[in-house]
Amino acid sequence: MKRTTKTTKTNEAAPKEYTLSDGITQSMLSNFIKCRVAAQLSLQRWGSPAPRRATQFGSLFHVMLQDHYRSGGSANPLSTFKTVATRWERQAVRAGDTIQDIQKDLACATALFPAYVEHWKKSDQKKTWLEVEQVFDIKYEGVRLRGKLDGLFQTKDGSVWILETKTASQISEDTLNLALTFDFQCLFYIIAIMNKFKCRVNGVLYNVIRTPQIGRKEDKGSSAYVQLLREDIQSRPNFYFQRFELSFPKQKVDLFGVELGQKLEDFIAWWDGKLPTYKNEFACRARWNCEYLPVCSCGGNPEKAGFKKNKTLFSELLDE
Repeated sequence: MKRTTKTTKTNEAAPKEYTLSDGITQSMLSNFIKCRVAAQLSLQRWGSPAPRRATQFGSLFHVMLQDHYRSGGSANPLSTFKTVATRWERQAVRAGDTIQDIQKDLACATALFPAYVEHWKKSDQKKTWLEVEQVFDIKYEGVRLRGKLDGLFQTKDGSVWILETKTASQISEDTLNLALTFDFQCLFYIIAIMNKFKCRVNGVLYNVIRTPQIGRKEDKGSSAYVQLLREDIQSRPNFYFQRFELSFPKQKVDLFGVELGQKLEDFIAWWDGKLPTYKNEFACRARWNCEYLPVCSCGGNPEKAGFKKNKTLFSELLDE
C-alpha cells in the first residue's frame, strides 16, 4: 500500500507564541516523541486545572536539596527545611493544594530531609560541586537546547558527574537498572554539558528518594506522625535512600547524539507543518496518565476540559 502524508493544514493549531529560536528542552522533545497532540497542547501552554499532587513533594525536596548543596552542605538541615517550607507552603496554597496534603508533604520532608543529609554526608563531602540547579543554554547541530541540571560535581579523581534526583513512592530496582542504561534525560544532559564545558562527562549519579507511604489514624501533620516516620526511616535508611552510578561509555553517548539529531530534525519538521499531528493512544495511560487525557476524551478542546494557559512555557527552567 502506498503511504501518503498530508502536509497541508496538519499543524493549523501549532502554537503561535512559540518559535524555534526559543529553544528545545528535553521535556518538550520527550512530549513530542510520546505524543504529538500532547506536545502541541504543551507548546500552546495549556495546563491542567488540578494540582499535580504526584510532583508536589518532589518539588519541595528538590528545593531543599538546592539550598543544601549550594551551601556546600554546611547548613543545618532543619534550618534549611524551615526556610524552604515557608516559601514552598505559600506556593502550594496558590497552586490549590489542600491544607491536609500540604501538612502531609511537610511532615514527610521534615522527617526525611535531615536523614537524607546524614545518610549521604560522608559521600557528599568527597564531591566538589560545580553547579547546582543551574540552567544551560547551548547550540547543538544548530539547534538551541535548554535545560536545568539538579547538580554537576567533580570527584577527587577529577571525573565529572551529573546528579539527577527523583522522588518516588515505589521503586523497582530491576526495571530501573535496565531503563537507566539508555535513559533519554540522562543522555540529553550529558550531551548538553559536554557541549557547554567541552569536557568529558563520566556519567550520572541517579539519586532516588522514596516518599514515605506510612499511614495512621492521627493527623498526618502531627508530631506523632513525624516521629513515626523518623523511626521508620532510621530503621531502614537503605530502603528510603538509593543511588545508582551510571557510567556512559563514549560509544553510547555518540550513538545517542546521532539519534538526538534525528529526533530534533523530526521535531522541527513537525513544527514547520511538514509532518502531521496525531494522537499516540499508547501514551495515554502508562505509569502516570497523560496530563492531556481529559482534553482528548472531550474532542480535543482544552477549554471544554477546564484547562487554562500556563504563565510560562519553560516553568522547569525557573529558579524555585
